[in-house]
Amino acid sequence: MVYVELQAIVLAGGRGSRMTEIAGGRPKCLLPVGPYPMIFYPLQMLSRHGFGDAIVIVQEGQKHEIQQALDKIPLNIKLDFQTIPSDQDFGTADSLKHIRDKLKHDLLVVSCDTITNCNLFNLFDLFRNHNASVTALMVKGGLEGDVVVPGPKTKLIPERDLIGIHEPSGRLLLLSSTSDYEETLSLSGHLLRNKEQVCIHTRLCDAHVYILKKWVVDFLIQTDGFSTLKGELLPYIVKKQSSRASVLGEHDKLTSVINANMKVDEIFNCFTRSELEEKVDNTTLYTDTPSKRAYNGDTIRCFASKLPSDMFGTRVNTTQNYYAINQKIIKIWTQLFDGKGLSLISPNATIKSTQIVECAVGDGTVIAEKTSLKNSVLGRNCQIIEKVRISDSVLMNGVVIEERVVLESCIVCDNVVIKSGSILKSCLIGPNYIVATDTKSERVHLTNADGFMEIE
Repeated sequence: MVYVELQAIVLAGGRGSRMTEIAGGRPKCLLPVGPYPMIFYPLQMLSRHGFGDAIVIVQEGQKHEIQQALDKIPLNIKLDFQTIPSDQDFGTADSLKHIRDKLKHDLLVVSCDTITNCNLFNLFDLFRNHNASVTALMVKGGLEGDVVVPGPKTKLIPERDLIGIHEPSGRLLLLSSTSDYEETLSLSGHLLRNKEQVCIHTRLCDAHVYILKKWVVDFLIQTDGFSTLKGELLPYIVKKQSSRASVLGEHDKLTSVINANMKVDEIFNCFTRSELEEKVDNTTLYTDTPSKRAYNGDTIRCFASKLPSDMFGTRVNTTQNYYAINQKIIKIWTQLFDGKGLSLISPNATIKSTQIVECAVGDGTVIAEKTSLKNSVLGRNCQIIEKVRISDSVLMNGVVIEERVVLESCIVCDNVVIKSGSILKSCLIGPNYIVATDTKSERVHLTNADGFMEIE
């Protein structure tokens, strides 16, 4: 089945601003997770659900590199690469506005860093059954758990979303971040009177998987001020569900979540309903509120689908989450790709060692005999010389490990060379770094950027 109802959009133009120490200026979407680049997982998810094509939004200067990488991996989906300027800071909403001429239908928007085996058909059904304006996937947070990131010890304060859901109906009533509030969270009495109860979740995460009505996209395109989807547009749409354009005067104004003044009616000018939809709402016996009227008369409707407990989902948007998913990917591989015939070890890798336990190995990697690898991920075109021991580590692409090296719980970025006799524990080695012979280090960040100030 190939969908024409929804256009699939994959957002892959982000700069990885929360993981610059490992991205090293390369496309974030190509960071290896298991034996494949990160973007493989959302694209494979779309293919699994019957999408025959998808628009992939990338930075102009990274398009060729991403195309080349994806040409080498097994994907059964046609990709249309659309670019955003590399010299400008585009948010997720900006990216959609930039390709406005390509947006013809309702959208399924997915981030390149979303990894899940979610059954999206449940999300589709929620969208269709309630004629929803926005439907969002929520996953259980805390994948990183007690994972300690390699490198110097730092106190990591995880960001948490505040997600308010009317549990009986799945109606999404609040979408914000804990950082938006100091001590007190205020909810409107109107919202509580209509829904009687709202469950506020702090352990759920927005998976960045959204279905958006075409009119929501039109509103975004016509309205200045919204730069991001999660942080700006979606909280605004969620908040507007209870608004009544007819109640307010023609010249009344509200202030959006990003302090952009706009007429109250502006969002409703983009909202269109067919005569059939009006009749359905006026005659249906369905109700999700104490009111006898369906949806309490709300014309804008937002819903959230929570990932079932027996499924997996996460976002790989921080260095901690990146290390955590690579520690976990091997254990959940069959859960992600049951029956798909995808191997953790590339058939194009050359492996002479017999001591490889629970590892993922990418294309072109060569592993010599008399080496020991355990619970580790090796990207493409790595070279592991004899008498090397690697455990609980992530090696990206083009890494060279010389003889008698020991790596424990490390992240090794692209094109690093680790000279013979080195012993590294819980270290983060930045891109293109050369580790000197017989280096002994623990909990350090080795990088060529030392001494330079990084400005974002």
